[in-house]
Amino acid sequence: MKIRYLLLALYEHKYNGKLYEVGEVFASSGIRCNPIECREIARTLEEDGLVKTLTVEDTVYAQISTDGVEFLDENNFFTGSSYLPQDRIKPLQREVLGNKLDELCQRLRESSLGKVISDATLDREMAELRSLLNLLGRRSWVQILKGKVYELATGKLSQEEINHLLQDFDERPTLQGVQVPDYNI
Repeated sequence: MKIRYLLLALYEHKYNGKLYEVGEVFASSGIRCNPIECREIARTLEEDGLVKTLTVEDTVYAQISTDGVEFLDENNFFTGSSYLPQDRIKPLQREVLGNKLDELCQRLRESSLGKVISDATLDREMAELRSLLNLLGRRSWVQILKGKVYELATGKLSQEEINHLLQDFDERPTLQGVQVPDYNI
């Protein structure tokens, strides 16, 4: 809630070029936020490229970036039905998943599927999946990935081959032989 609030509060002042003290933004609306939490919220938004920050001693100042404005405008953030996933994909996780997606694309091209599906189609599908990394939670993203691969491969690859291609996206840590659902890589 606080991340969303800060982003929306900064959006209201998107073109004035000023930096706003994060703690004061929260305090002005009666939201309690300690300095460590303010820094963490600002850092998270900065890592996602949605805000720019400046830290002076223990005080964090923030300003929405053009990417932040674009993100809010394009994702219907103001319709009241915006989606904030519980299992949000963090920037480092996005990088790892992006690399795994590149590897999957290469394996698909090398499989018998590569002879049937054009490179343009495969590139288009992978680009769409890559753009969804910024919007969806990990579980939803993996479900869409699997759906796309099954749709492309059904009738062209065996179920075993499809499962083998997707095995990198089903990582779940194990605890004494018991699978533990965890979608945070």
